[in-house]
Amino acid sequence: MTAKNDMTGSILYADSLRGVYIPQYFAQTVDLDALYGYDRDDLNALFIGPTDDNAADYWTAWDNILNSAYITNAATQTDYRLVHDDDLWLVPVDQDLFFAMAH
Repeated sequence: MTAKNDMTGSILYADSLRGVYIPQYFAQTVDLDALYGYDRDDLNALFIGPTDDNAADYWTAWDNILNSAYITNAATQTDYRLVHDDDLWLVPVDQDLFFAMAH
């Protein structure tokens, strides 16, 4: 987690400069003790990265992670969903998604 957007409570996890490697970066850097609702096989597919051999699995796995995984900040007891809109954001699950992305 790098920068926080105080206006929305969202946290910038990875900026768009990482491009197609955002999912791989996420898999390699996320705190697994804080990550819930994911399939280990999906995370493994992301960890490898987008190779010619696994490109379809990579994007399917990323879609699965985006649709089911969440991160819990133990200190604040806040749950965050993942939102990939060029940048990768952690958005509080109780926050309206439209408002959150209007940063």
